[in-house]
Amino acid sequence: MATTLRSLLALARADKPTGTLLLFVPGAVSIALAAAPGTTPDAPLMSLFAVGSVLLRGAGCTINDMCDRDVDKLVARTRHRPLASGALSMRAATAFLGAQLALGAGVLYQLPPDAHVVGAASLPLVALYPLAKRVTDWPQLMLGATINWGAIFGYAATSERIERASANLTPRLDSPLDSPLLRPSEWPACFEKHVDAAVVVPLYVAFAAWTLLYDTIYAYQDMRDDARIGVRSSARALGTGARARAALLACACVAAAGTFVAGRNAGVQPLGWYDVGVATGATGLAMQAVTARLTCPASCAFHFNASPLYGFVLLAAASAERATDVRPRRAAKSEPVNY
Repeated sequence: MATTLRSLLALARADKPTGTLLLFVPGAVSIALAAAPGTTPDAPLMSLFAVGSVLLRGAGCTINDMCDRDVDKLVARTRHRPLASGALSMRAATAFLGAQLALGAGVLYQLPPDAHVVGAASLPLVALYPLAKRVTDWPQLMLGATINWGAIFGYAATSERIERASANLTPRLDSPLDSPLLRPSEWPACFEKHVDAAVVVPLYVAFAAWTLLYDTIYAYQDMRDDARIGVRSSARALGTGARARAALLACACVAAAGTFVAGRNAGVQPLGWYDVGVATGATGLAMQAVTARLTCPASCAFHFNASPLYGFVLLAAASAERATDVRPRRAAKSEPVNY
């Protein structure tokens, strides 16, 4: 029993929190940007996103290992994973995945009803990501599209909670059967009402570029094994020379530009806390792109594990920006930036 429990925790990467933090950050920053001026981010909502990040990251790792168990056996870094090593059966992994998804659905139910649709829209991406490395040299782009859905989801959930609070409505439904998730005809309206594209699209693109940067660095750890067994990755596509450095720096620039535009469209004050956070974070990403030793697995692992720091700098900056902004909510709105 104890051995099985340890294997299940290893399958969910419970001992490696970096991935969970990277999943949490986009939603958390989005929640902070969606907060009303003069307030702090919605703490109950942030807590639900934290729990959801643990569950969804664990489910994603389970799906990934189920799909890649034969490949993982051939890679030095992954051959000791529970399914690859035979320490855990596929039947046990399937049951564990079901439990993770059920708990995740429970967290989703605690959120405002229209947000159910926005959150559930990410599930096809979660299922498709493990297959990307078999059909493209850029599976990291698919990961970026998947792991950063919280940038859209967090904004939608916050916007709807503010709307329901102003109308004196409860933050969630009394019955799961009332969820618009069960009424496909209402899905487009859920996005239209609560997703501000001028904010979330540049934020989503920015975080996807950030993911491409840190996950490409991560992929360099396995580049030799991947080349030997035919697994595709952005690391293999870019190599380790000047082209790779230029691509990583380009990702840093896109991340900085996207977060800047998102902040402007969310109505942040010029040269305020948010801009300080964007500039600080951009400097850190540029240094990471330049200083990571792409031929040294230990250096790549170090830079990957340091990646959440960028996200938490942005989160602190966005939270401070909203908390210190004393303008009325209407005055804090700005016209979308053309980009």
